[in-house]
Amino acid sequence: MKKSIKNKITHLILLAMIASTPLISFASDTHSVTLINHYNLPMSFTVGRNPDVVPDFPVNFTLNPNEQLTSSVLDIQKEAYIRGEDANKNYDFFGVDIENNATVIHGYLSKGIAYSWNNDTIIFCTTDEYKSKHHC
Repeated sequence: MKKSIKNKITHLILLAMIASTPLISFASDTHSVTLINHYNLPMSFTVGRNPDVVPDFPVNFTLNPNEQLTSSVLDIQKEAYIRGEDANKNYDFFGVDIENNATVIHGYLSKGIAYSWNNDTIIFCTTDEYKSKHHC
């Protein structure tokens, strides 16, 4: 009889210890970037430098109007440099990396194609659309 009371007390103490122990999470932070083509022509993209930062993007790919493509973004202390171009030689050039545990977009250049971004999404549009809305 004394053993069974001892066992119950031991079990209660173990349960109390387990309940008061903080849970450990092994989930990793995931980052991504999404490109959305609201431009009026297909856009060809080239990941010219550090393609390993955006491993789900092919080095060369095309987005037709109203298409989008998403890639994870890896924190490898490098910036991926991406160029987009239409058939008329209009272009955009931007970078993507991880800074302070967040996806960061660096807008560098554009000619004839406008683009804007919010968090981890980049939207491409015509310059007229950008002028009228002040964003894509």
